[in-house]
Amino acid sequence: MITIIKSTYKELKTHYGKAISQFGIIGVIIAVATYVGLTISNVDVMKIMEQIMDMLGGREAVEELSKQSSHETFWHIFSNNWMVCAQVLLLALIPLPFYIITFAVNSAMIGMVAYIMYGTGQGIFKSFVLGILPHGIIELPMIIIAIAIAMKVNNAIYKWIFSKFQNRQIGTELNKAVRQLIFVLTPGMLIAGLIESYITPLLLAWGYR
Repeated sequence: MITIIKSTYKELKTHYGKAISQFGIIGVIIAVATYVGLTISNVDVMKIMEQIMDMLGGREAVEELSKQSSHETFWHIFSNNWMVCAQVLLLALIPLPFYIITFAVNSAMIGMVAYIMYGTGQGIFKSFVLGILPHGIIELPMIIIAIAIAMKVNNAIYKWIFSKFQNRQIGTELNKAVRQLIFVLTPGMLIAGLIESYITPLLLAWGYR
């Protein structure tokens, strides 16, 4: 088991390292472009907030989330974030780069949240450092890692199809993807969920008292 875990983490640098760096840079560009675009267009902050609420299930769903205990919030956040990673990996099995959509949406969301913070006068720096950075520094890399894994799987799917199902690389990539999901993405999202549920509220309460 220890050998499997060690080889799994080694793969992050040797097998996925370049893709992780590339998608990380692209993600930052999308987030910044979204923020700048919304600022230049002077989009109504309330409309952006309504769009995000709709993505979260509507106003009633958001209100229900606000009433949850820290434990309930943790399981909701963890399961939601884990499902994002699992969804990305499942989309990679389709011989089209649909997984990129999830990546683009999540990157754009960062820019949208920053725009809301600016528009509501919360202060981007303080809100980012206290409200997003503590868990985001783990959560966002996990999503980027999931995208990098999805790219490798998707490429292997193409090779498998165009080789008339003779190329066996797909089996290797799927095996690696499962190991990364179990030993990297799951514990990473678990830690991010714990921070966002239990530590972030305390930091925000301290920063805005």
